[in-house]
Amino acid sequence: MKELRELLGLTQKEFALKFGFNLRTLQQWEQGRASTPVYLIPLVKRVIELESKNAKLSKKNRK
Repeated sequence: MKELRELLGLTQKEFALKFGFNLRTLQQWEQGRASTPVYLIPLVKRVIELESKNAKLSKKNRK
């Protein structure tokens, strides 16, 4: 999760708010104190991919 967050350039608080995670839970995942649910990482990756595609389409449509 930390790699995804850093890839987006977000703070823990920003990332937690963006994806609706509890900040403490995110911190525990990143510190290895709790396991990130197996299904969650692919879902977050997919959201990031879709947002990226939408941003590119938006940019292309403005030209």
